[in-house]
Amino acid sequence: MNRGYPPLTGHDFTLMALTIFLITISIILKYRRESSSSERILLAILLLGFLFRMIIGVLINIPDMMPVLYIADHQTYQEYASNIIKGVWPLDRSAPIINYAWLLSRFYVLLGEVPFTATVLSGLIGTIVIWNIYRTVELLADRAAAALVAGISAIMPSVVFVTSQTVRDPIIFLLLSTIVYWMVRIEIGVARRPFILGAGSLIFTFFLSYFRPHQRTLILCAFVIVGVFTFFWSRTRPRVSAYCLRSMGLIAICLLVWNPGFLGTAYLRLIDPTSNFFQSLHHQRLLFVYPKDAKAFNNMKLKRRLELELKKRLELEGITGGLGIETIPPSGTTIVLSLKSDSSLSQFILRLPIRALSYLFSPFPWQIETSFIKVAVLENLVFYVLFFAGLCWLPFFSRTHLPKSYFILIYLLLTITIYGVVHSNVGTGYRHRMQFIWLLYIPGAAFLSFYLRKVIQR
Repeated sequence: MNRGYPPLTGHDFTLMALTIFLITISIILKYRRESSSSERILLAILLLGFLFRMIIGVLINIPDMMPVLYIADHQTYQEYASNIIKGVWPLDRSAPIINYAWLLSRFYVLLGEVPFTATVLSGLIGTIVIWNIYRTVELLADRAAAALVAGISAIMPSVVFVTSQTVRDPIIFLLLSTIVYWMVRIEIGVARRPFILGAGSLIFTFFLSYFRPHQRTLILCAFVIVGVFTFFWSRTRPRVSAYCLRSMGLIAICLLVWNPGFLGTAYLRLIDPTSNFFQSLHHQRLLFVYPKDAKAFNNMKLKRRLELELKKRLELEGITGGLGIETIPPSGTTIVLSLKSDSSLSQFILRLPIRALSYLFSPFPWQIETSFIKVAVLENLVFYVLFFAGLCWLPFFSRTHLPKSYFILIYLLLTITIYGVVHSNVGTGYRHRMQFIWLLYIPGAAFLSFYLRKVIQR
């Protein structure tokens, strides 16, 4: 199947140039009107981030400019959206994929089926995410740290590349960053109407279920734990904020118990005495590690799904021939630890921290297989510097509001732990890590900001 776009015409290039020009001019005019130096810095970061995303957006919409392997999802969603407009639904795909394709198709119905307009929207969403990041870090640390973290998010190549495409990630990043920003405002007591922000956070969590259901479950679990914590550690926050967090925790408990699809198969396995939950987690890890190990699965439906995924991957890479599961060579972009089977609960618990850390700090140089992973390894150097700088800042945490945000700490702990268990494909894991990695930049950015001020004062 040819998923390439038709050749671009002069009209298409004119539309691209006009769209980018109008949006850029509007941001510049807003930038000139701002009197505060910190706001000018923020708007400069937003402008830079938007322009970077538009450059990539133009490139991916030019036929044969980008390798198909790196924009396959982008083109697939375009194809699905076009087919939905024609009444042909991709019913063989998972619900989150269909949901996003439907949303993209509604956008095309409103504004016309022009891929670049959807790319511009993705770039704008990515720019709003940068704004959320800046405001969140500003509340937790200071403006210098906020500028550093937001600046990294604005120009980080992999983040720019992902948020320039018509895939689910930009919307997911927007929902998650907004929830985090609102929760920080509630927790540190600066929200004027915390119950409205709390209700908005619950609504956005519900929207997450349509695009990345497991993140909705993690957010709800974090709401519950934060609500419980307020009964023991809430002296430093306003009473109305504590009441709001407790209410959110109670509602989250109701949603989890009622389980309208919130916990999915993991929940069913936990309550099903005939199913081994930890073994099922191991099977999930094996799914994208060594496909030949799938022959041990008794679930033939899973095996057929795996065959389809492998066939699709081979077609994208231009490989033809036998598609038998046992003949597929192992991928080089995998976490080897995931291959170890857990024979007991104690073994699973002992390996859990190592798996979580492996996920958090990957990809490593020996996992390089594609150009995307090469870029990711280089980008990881920024994370390593800020992470270890953040460790130096631990004795001074009391000077920031970060310890007051139980939600961020709990969400990070849950997310890193769960992803460490179920993720095996490094490329996918790295893309999912983009959802929250900026939160781990904050301590290091706060330390560098504090150290820089001391140097300037000398």
